[in-house]
Amino acid sequence: MSVLAAAASVWWLRNGGVREAEKLEPEATHSLVVAAEPLRYGQRITASQVKVIDWHGASLPSGAFEKVEAIGIESEGPFALTGVAEGAPILKSQITIKGQKPSLSARLNANEVAVTIPVDQISGVAGFVLPEERVDVILNRKVDDRHYADVILQNVRVLAVNSVPDAGGGEPVQAKSVTLALSREDAQRLDLASSLGEISLVLRSPLSEAQREAPTISDLELFSGGAAQPPLPDEHAASVPPLTPEPSPAPPAAMPEPPEEAEPPAQPETTQVIVIRGVERHEVTVP
Repeated sequence: MSVLAAAASVWWLRNGGVREAEKLEPEATHSLVVAAEPLRYGQRITASQVKVIDWHGASLPSGAFEKVEAIGIESEGPFALTGVAEGAPILKSQITIKGQKPSLSARLNANEVAVTIPVDQISGVAGFVLPEERVDVILNRKVDDRHYADVILQNVRVLAVNSVPDAGGGEPVQAKSVTLALSREDAQRLDLASSLGEISLVLRSPLSEAQREAPTISDLELFSGGAAQPPLPDEHAASVPPLTPEPSPAPPAAMPEPPEEAEPPAQPETTQVIVIRGVERHEVTVP
């Protein structure tokens, strides 16, 4: 029995023991360029403001750099297009390319346009929306005597607040305008929606990126607690008019009036003449 136990121990060490040791091996290590100090929008990045750390993981964050030289520090350093916290990875989308100036257009993707909308303390979520955060856009409209709220855009990136593309110290400010990064089609939707009613912004959680079904809410559901209407314009409920009202049907053609009855022709005037022949008496009509 002792010989069998020793043989089993040797087999475990050569097989299972090796596999257990392999599980304890550390993950792959990569080099990652991060900010050595907080960076502000428009600031030129120098070699002293970045550093390389070890990144433990299967892959680097999307758009990250492994070498400082890849950023272009050796010549005139790039500009920061957004604020970067100390120790945070520096991404391609956060810095300018060679020869590019820090501008709003530099922060747009190839298929995006920038649209600025006026906001107030209510529609601007009381000033707590900051650049690089995400918002939903809601249209509040009135049709006849009914009020409706439609979510027309979701997960929209904020480029600037009050023409300032930097979050600064993260302190809330009274927003008078917000600039959003949109596709060209979404920019058209927003422009059309602003002519139909009031626009409001809803701040999203950074953990919420999925597009969700957003039903249209009417004043009836608001006060009666009833079910919300289906989303517009994908499904048009009979009780909820679409965002772009359809043209009113043409009025029915007027029925022709019946022709007036013709008056009977006038009878010619005649004269009654009495003719007496002997004892016979006759009446004769003559014109």
